[in-house]
Amino acid sequence: MICKACTKKNNTIHILGDYLFLFDKNINPVNIGDLNTPIDSTSKMNIIRCYKALKDGLFYRFAKSNENKNLSKDELTIKFLKKYNIKYIIASKHAELPQILIVNTKSMITDSLSGERFIELYPDMSKIP
Repeated sequence: MICKACTKKNNTIHILGDYLFLFDKNINPVNIGDLNTPIDSTSKMNIIRCYKALKDGLFYRFAKSNENKNLSKDELTIKFLKKYNIKYIIASKHAELPQILIVNTKSMITDSLSGERFIELYPDMSKIP
């Protein structure tokens, strides 16, 4: 997801919901915005750190694997969500949801304080925008 509020000076890759494992040890949040994360180019060290963080991401590695390298971002997203049986998404208030996720949203709740959105996806995720 693309974050319009992100700046080139402060590019921290933060996974929303990283606290959820405290409630259930089977919950493992992942970042599905790896392919849209801006790179902090203010110094060589920041560039190295950003690329390292991106390359460590599960979605990034999934997208760059040989079997997936010719898929579009929408195809990658749906394939990834289905493969890992992901049913819910937490999105920051600044994140622009791709149309493929919007049309496959069953329900959405927005936190009135943080603006974060909790999204429940349709189980089959078969809708195409």
